Amino acid sequence: MKTHLLFEIAAAIGSLATFGAFVMLFIKNKNKQEQLDRLTSISVGIETQADSLKAQNDLIVQQLSLVREIMLSNKKSDKAQRELLDFEKQRQRISAQPRITTGGSGHFGPRGPLYLNLLNKGELAIITSIDVFSEDVKFQFDTIPIELEKNILFKVTGQKITDKHINQCTYRLEITYTDKYSNEYILKIRGQGSKVLEFKSENK
Repeated sequence: MKTHLLFEIAAAIGSLATFGAFVMLFIKNKNKQEQLDRLTSISVGIETQADSLKAQNDLIVQQLSLVREIMLSNKKSDKAQRELLDFEKQRQRISAQPRITTGGSGHFGPRGPLYLNLLNKGELAIITSIDVFSEDVKFQFDTIPIELEKNILFKVTGQKITDKHINQCTYRLEITYTDKYSNEYILKIRGQGSKVLEFKSENK
């Protein structure tokens, strides 16, 4: 009887140990995923900043080349003046361009809500409209317009309106925003549950 009881106690302890190891593994994997999400966000931010600097450097090189040609020809043509003005407008736009990246996404339980963090790694962005295309998720936003300063996080949250699991719910967002010079951009986001499947920003 005592031996049988000892076996049962040992088995119970073994089960608890196995369960504990499983929980720890889950926590570690979850922490790893959070770390990966943060690293991905940092990587995207660095990449967008590098792209901006490269674009500005390319324009400066073109401007200097044109100025050199004007100096060598010793004349200032209307065409050259227009090209210089166009280069300057492009450089100004790039220097003031917002750089909205993903700052991570996820959901709270099978019923949601889901969330999507938008991080502006560039200059001031003024969100002027947000269009939602989804039969599964209803999103909540602050009053438009929304000013998004540099390095400020903007959280978008959505609640599912169907019987689907939150990870089966699909959505598409089109966010229109401007820089401080009123140049327009559009951010297109497509996702399913906590996963962002498409995240693309372009000039409008």
